[in-house]
Amino acid sequence: MPAALLTSQFATLQEPAPAERPIVVDVGGAPDEIAGRIVQDLEFRCREGEAASRLRPGPEIP
Repeated sequence: MPAALLTSQFATLQEPAPAERPIVVDVGGAPDEIAGRIVQDLEFRCREGEAASRLRPGPEIP
């Protein structure tokens, strides 16, 4: 992608809605720290989703 298009690409971005649960990360650290934080957040959400799925009723078996 040409660098000249970068400004227009950023201009079209929309803020995520709270229901979309964006992962927000400070990018001021080292790349491995940033990646580690993202992985932590994703792992937490996976565990959170597994716990929630246990609370939801499963399909009825006839």
